[in-house]
Amino acid sequence: MPKRPVIFDQKAIDLQRIDGEIQRLGKHIAEKQEIFAADTAKHALDQNTDLQARLKAETKVLRGHVDKLNKERFDIELGELAEPKQKAATTAASAPIPVQRRAWEIEPTPEPTYPAMVRTPENHRVFADALQGFIDHAIYKKNLTLKDVGCHPDQRAHMDLVATISAQGEATFTWLSHRCAALEARLQALETKPPSSERVNAEPLKRSVTKILKHDDKGRIEEFEKVEGQAEEIDIHARLERVEKTLAQVQGGGIRYAGVWTKDTRYPVGSFVTHGGSMWCAKVESTGSRPGESGLCWQLAVKAGRKDRAA
Repeated sequence: MPKRPVIFDQKAIDLQRIDGEIQRLGKHIAEKQEIFAADTAKHALDQNTDLQARLKAETKVLRGHVDKLNKERFDIELGELAEPKQKAATTAASAPIPVQRRAWEIEPTPEPTYPAMVRTPENHRVFADALQGFIDHAIYKKNLTLKDVGCHPDQRAHMDLVATISAQGEATFTWLSHRCAALEARLQALETKPPSSERVNAEPLKRSVTKILKHDDKGRIEEFEKVEGQAEEIDIHARLERVEKTLAQVQGGGIRYAGVWTKDTRYPVGSFVTHGGSMWCAKVESTGSRPGESGLCWQLAVKAGRKDRAA
C-alpha cells in the first residue's frame, strides 16, 4: 500500500518557532528586570550602578529582538499581503538614509560640598545624599565634556574600553572606602582611649646626668660624678644649684679684682684678672688655666686697646 505524502503547514511551523523564541526572550527579560528591581531597592551606597546600566542595556537589546519577532510573526500571518510591504521596505532600505542622532539630555547640577560634620549613625542619610550629589555632578560634567568634543549619547563604544574605565573607577572607590574605614577606626580608638590611665599607672621618668666637680689647670674636666634619679627631681636640684651659686655671688659683694693673673693662684668664680692687657672674668674655679687659651674657664670682659690709638 503506497504511503500517503506528509503535508506540513509551514506557516504554523514558523509561527510556533517564533512564539517559542518570544517566550524564551520574555523569560530572560523578566529575570533581568527582577535583578534590577532587587538592586534598586538597596541603599544608595550599596547599589551597583554598573550592574544596573548593564541590565538596562541588555533588556533593551532583548526587547528589540522581541519586536523584530513580533513583526516577523505579523508578516507571516498576513502572508502574501506582506510581500508588497517587504518589497517597498527593501527599496527604501537601499537608498542612503541620514543617520539620526539622539540629542543630549543634560541637566545642570550644582557642585556639591562635603558635609562639615562628624559622621555618625544618626546623620548617615546626610552623607548618603552628599555622595549622590557628587555622583550626579560628575556625570553632568562628563556628559558636558563629551558633548563639547562632538560625541553623541547614542554613539557606540567598545565594551572592553567601557569595562576598563568602569573597573578603574570601582577599584579606586573601593580602595578609598577601605582607607577611610581604617582611619575612622583608628580615630575612634584614640577618642575612646582613657587620656590619663597609662600616664597614672606608668613609672616616673628617670634621667641620668653628669655633674662636674672640678676642672684642671687647662680648664678640662678633672672630677665628675654620675647622678641618676627621677627627671623632675634632677631638674629641681639643678635649678636649685644655679640659684644658690648666683645668690653666693651676689652676697659676695660686687666685682672681685684679683690683680694680674699668675699660674699658681686659685681663682674662684667671678674673679677679675688682668692678662695680656685685657681684663678677664673667671667662669669656673680654676688654677693654672691661662686666660685666652680656653673658653671654658675665662670670659673676656675688657679687650686690650691698640697702641697706636693713644698716638
